[in-house]
Amino acid sequence: MVASREIKLITFLAIASLLFSCSKSRRPDPDAKISLDASMGTSGTWEMLGFHPGNRVPDFLLYSTDGSPYHLYKELANKKPTVIINASHTCDFSRANLPAFKSIVDRYESKANLVIVYTIDAHPSDTLSPYAENDRPWIPPNNVRDKIETPQPRTYGERVSLSQKWKEENAISVPVLVDGPENSFWNTFGQAPNMCYILSDSGYVEYRETWFNGQKLEQELDRIAR
Repeated sequence: MVASREIKLITFLAIASLLFSCSKSRRPDPDAKISLDASMGTSGTWEMLGFHPGNRVPDFLLYSTDGSPYHLYKELANKKPTVIINASHTCDFSRANLPAFKSIVDRYESKANLVIVYTIDAHPSDTLSPYAENDRPWIPPNNVRDKIETPQPRTYGERVSLSQKWKEENAISVPVLVDGPENSFWNTFGQAPNMCYILSDSGYVEYRETWFNGQKLEQELDRIAR
């Protein structure tokens, strides 16, 4: 049973990676509908998601909140390691980790490329969470406390607008890229709300965290980013 589940997951990642690497080289239509996908991690496969140390990741093209294109392998050409973290407005986990991430930006911005990818919202107020284990919207207590009650964007344009708001409200200085309407980055790099990668300048995974941990990330950056 476990082996069958692993084979299905590996097959899914291979197909998603191929589709992602062959995606269209133009910005998505603002009216393109968002796919309301569910994470495979809820079946207990969190650590299997995405890529692992030694894997070479596919190139990707995403657009920042201001519409600027971001080609991963063009950025890697500057011979610095790249740190990629994903997050969303309604993810209380990634929101709590922003101070630690900003500290990392202050310390390592000259030594590494740092970028956030805004993915499918983790805890929307109007639809199921992509991480839900039941059939009801899942609003974490921290979202109630912080008055975060936001519906899931239904179009790419809505996702861009929400990511712009999120970046401005949290004073994020590094590029925030917006995942496409098919959730290509999220489906390929790992269907978790706050993952982190350190990539070498040739695109290989040097380090990964299924759940962002600022202290461990700093330790790895001390080793890798010189």
